[in-house]
Amino acid sequence: MKASFEHINVVVSIIIGLSITKLLEISSPLLDKKIWDHVHWIQVMWLFNLLIAQIQFWWSINRYKGKEFTFLSYVLLLLSPVIMFFMCMLVIPSEISKPEDMFSFFRNNFKLFYILATLVVGSNLLDSVINKIPGRSRKFAQIVLMVFLIIGVFTSEISYHGILSIITTAMILTITYIDS
Repeated sequence: MKASFEHINVVVSIIIGLSITKLLEISSPLLDKKIWDHVHWIQVMWLFNLLIAQIQFWWSINRYKGKEFTFLSYVLLLLSPVIMFFMCMLVIPSEISKPEDMFSFFRNNFKLFYILATLVVGSNLLDSVINKIPGRSRKFAQIVLMVFLIIGVFTSEISYHGILSIITTAMILTITYIDS
């Protein structure tokens, strides 16, 4: 059985909608001054990156219009928004009991966060190859980003994580520009 674009678009839209809702839900306490003072700028950058990545993913799904989906391509396409949903919960804790532990939370979760981010980029790259989506520049940007993310898994240096969050923003915006 093959799925249609309309079916895929609805399912992806629901997952991304839930993910953005979760992202906004965990971000809203940051408006409290007592909590904001304990949030590291790297966490804010990753929240921004997740928001932009999800919007970009939803935007780029239109390139599949008119295509029929096999089960493998269906799973690969759904993998990214599902993983991004879980990534949202690794940047800022859902419940903030001690605001001073905010950055410790991210430091304790950054390895899993970067592994999941690598899976998102890798599944998008694999999906592009399987579905013969044109764009060498897009694939090159994805490979470069994966390399930086893999290095991030093994690096505990905070300055690298800051640089990586900025590089990721640049790469997401570059991929968005290439897709438009």
